[in-house]
Amino acid sequence: MNYQTNLSEISEKVKNFGVIKKENWLDQEDIKKTKLIIEKINCAKGNNDGVFYLNLKFKIIDLFKLKFEKIAYEKYFVNLSKKLGLKKIADQIFDFPAKLHRVDCYSNPISNAPVLDWHVDNAYSGQKVVDKFLNPENSAIKYTPYWSLSDFRKTILIKKNFNYIKSNLKKEDIDDFLSYSEFIEKGNSDNKKYDLPVKCGGAIIFNEGGVHRGSKLLKTNRLALRFFFMRDKKF
Repeated sequence: MNYQTNLSEISEKVKNFGVIKKENWLDQEDIKKTKLIIEKINCAKGNNDGVFYLNLKFKIIDLFKLKFEKIAYEKYFVNLSKKLGLKKIADQIFDFPAKLHRVDCYSNPISNAPVLDWHVDNAYSGQKVVDKFLNPENSAIKYTPYWSLSDFRKTILIKKNFNYIKSNLKKEDIDDFLSYSEFIEKGNSDNKKYDLPVKCGGAIIFNEGGVHRGSKLLKTNRLALRFFFMRDKKF
């Protein structure tokens, strides 16, 4: 199987639209091995057992703690990333050399509650102390701590912020975002219009700076494997 087909198309769609879904990316052998690893680790999202930081410091720590199994898992995931051509995709999205800086995996049980409701990753959730650093008197924007989609909308709608954003983006794009996300103010966070269901072996490639969520798991549990890329600072 040629894993690295249409990589440029994937990158272009993420750059233009923020997200793309790719089904049937893993073959059955990789699906089986990945599932075995995630099921064996058996941890919730954010649990350190399922996090691989991919730097020398943490590799030495794992080595001193005799975590040879975790080291082997890390090697497998890094090799899987290379097989899929993920760095090439990230390079093209950034228009700059990229670096895989973290891998994590976790499992979520069946539940009637969202895994994580609509939110923005790049925020200072509840950290009000940052206000004095980000709101000097001559600042072009006014910062309010946000994390949820609702809080993000309120931050955009502050007059000072709205005028600043409007000077850098098309007003119709801002209006579209506010219109498309209005459902959250009507108590309808379970809006399925923007859901992207993906089958086992498929993937969602997206810019985590966009608004996203983990939807309800009503039928099966979810096993997730994530690769995080950043610009390579050595260039």
